[in-house]
Order: sequence, then structure tokens, then C-alpha cells
Amino acid sequence: TVLAGVHVREQGMVGAMAVATGDVRPYHVYVGIPAKSVRIKPNAPSQDLVSPTAASRTGEHRIGGD
Repeated sequence: TVLAGVHVREQGMVGAMAVATGDVRPYHVYVGIPAKSVRIKPNAPSQDLVSPTAASRTGEHRIGGD
């Protein structure tokens, strides 16, 4: 479910039964209630990636090849 006013950015993904309460970042995969980013898609351009420091704080991480 994507709530009113929430934007799903380029290649963003919201999992089944998830509730997106805020904007979905480009190339991120969101799951849960409320939806949280759990992965960054491997085809993400480098400017869409979070820094390793920010990733450790938010639980986000990139999957796939570098």
C-alpha cells in the first residue's frame, strides 16, 4: 500500500503487504509496516547509493555486484 501523497521514485519497489508512509527512494526496496528500506538494487547508479556510514545507521545496504 502506498499512502496518498507518497512518491515512488525511479526503480523504487514496495513489497507485498508493506505500507509506504513516506517517499520511496530511487532503486530502494521497502518492506514492512511502516515500510523501511532494506536493500538497494544492484543496478542503482552510484549517486543513488547511501554512504557506508549512513547505511550502518539506517540498516540499508547494497546487494549484488559493485
